[in-house]
Amino acid sequence: MNASDPKVVDFYADDIKFVMNIRGKAEVSNFYARQRPYVRETLDVLFFCSDATGAAAEVHSKLRCIKDCDDTTIFGRPLKAGEVQRTHGFLLYVLNDRGLIAEIKAPPPEILQPWRIEAA
Repeated sequence: MNASDPKVVDFYADDIKFVMNIRGKAEVSNFYARQRPYVRETLDVLFFCSDATGAAAEVHSKLRCIKDCDDTTIFGRPLKAGEVQRTHGFLLYVLNDRGLIAEIKAPPPEILQPWRIEAA
């Protein structure tokens, strides 16, 4: 995820149920592809546990806008390069019998810092 590698979806089942009512690996790929030219996301894992059926994680996320984005359908508003948003969230991953992520559940993340210009 932190490397913005599009192959991250290789860990997802074809029929994944993703947060925000996104369904299927192709739609998840489209979701990331629309964001990737404009932001870099980094996750800091604060807590993680797993077993053969799933995993749970507590994370801090940082989205940094790297290129102006006027398309309000992607982030809910236009973004300018240099803007950063920080969040805190909890994620539950449900694995299928092949060990692929079949579902990602999460409440809306807590906004720790709304979008604002921040030095690199």
